[in-house]
Amino acid sequence: MTPVPITMLTAAAAVFVNLWLGSRIVASRRQHQVKIGDGGNEAVLRRMRAQANFIEHAPFFLILLGGLELSGGNRLALGVIAAAFILLTIGIGIGSRYTRATELRVSSVEFCDTSTQALWSEICGKKVNLVPVKTDSEEARRRKSAEIRKHYKVLAPLAFLHVVLIDNRSEFLTPIQIETLRDGEDYIIKVSGYCPDLMFANAVGVTNSAGTVDKFEKVIVGHDKCFIEEIRPIDTKQMKADRKLMKEQLKEAEKS
Repeated sequence: MTPVPITMLTAAAAVFVNLWLGSRIVASRRQHQVKIGDGGNEAVLRRMRAQANFIEHAPFFLILLGGLELSGGNRLALGVIAAAFILLTIGIGIGSRYTRATELRVSSVEFCDTSTQALWSEICGKKVNLVPVKTDSEEARRRKSAEIRKHYKVLAPLAFLHVVLIDNRSEFLTPIQIETLRDGEDYIIKVSGYCPDLMFANAVGVTNSAGTVDKFEKVIVGHDKCFIEEIRPIDTKQMKADRKLMKEQLKEAEKS
């Protein structure tokens, strides 16, 4: 019998790749608390499809590889092709996680308050110039406005758009929150991937990459990493006074 070492090694590598793809499904199911199938969760579904695609294509590749090796094909060339197939499969599995950061599928849209909703309706009913900005600062908006007005004749108001999403590449459906503000004759539109579970969380965490907590860190709520928009100082004296007042009011309410 003609030995087929390249095909056998590739088949062994394919077994380990299939086990790795299966372990990713198990991890995703645990993360999203899915017991059977994909549970309607797209992150789990995509990992299941990745393994299914590999199972569908790997047998045909191994049959073709074995046939070429039995017919006397160059084993060095076949080894390179087999290695490329295995590495490409692993690379696609790993790389897909990072390409998801460019995807945005909105599951729901909410306005932060009634004034935002009213101002949004006003913007939708008139002609404005939408201007994306990377940072939500007055200096950045002034600089961008001056740059635009220097090169173009602007007749309509500018609407500065700043988008900040939740840092979670395992989620494909992102709920977003919209806040609109006036800036003189122009408008400010803030779109954020808010934390829907923050109000119901029993505990939260905070990343700490530099030994201190600042606006560059994130609040961890379950599997979501939510951006910190603002940090305010706490008046501990006022807080203690408010607690004392609340206790006194409760005691008076109990007596009455």
